[in-house]
Amino acid sequence: MEKFSLKDMIGGWFIGNFEPSLLKTNDVEVSVKKYKAGDYDKKHYHKVGTEYTVIVSGVVKMLDKIYNENALYFVTSTTSGATNIFNITFDSNSQITMAS
Repeated sequence: MEKFSLKDMIGGWFIGNFEPSLLKTNDVEVSVKKYKAGDYDKKHYHKVGTEYTVIVSGVVKMLDKIYNENALYFVTSTTSGATNIFNITFDSNSQITMAS
């Protein structure tokens, strides 16, 4: 078994085609984010693959939508180059809702 620290991962990203990474792949990128006031991610898109992000603290705005603490979202690319964002939220009863 190998042991890793999230502190060693750049920007919370721990799976994808970058270093360091727990799993090097072009198919998916996975991150855990802690946003503070003024933080932002550079605008980008994916030709292939899916991006998964868990927000453990803070708030972020992506493509005119607001994502809050405890949100999980994933971004997929389409063959036309369009981007789809799906938001997964949890209510007080631990019920899961997924919306695009």
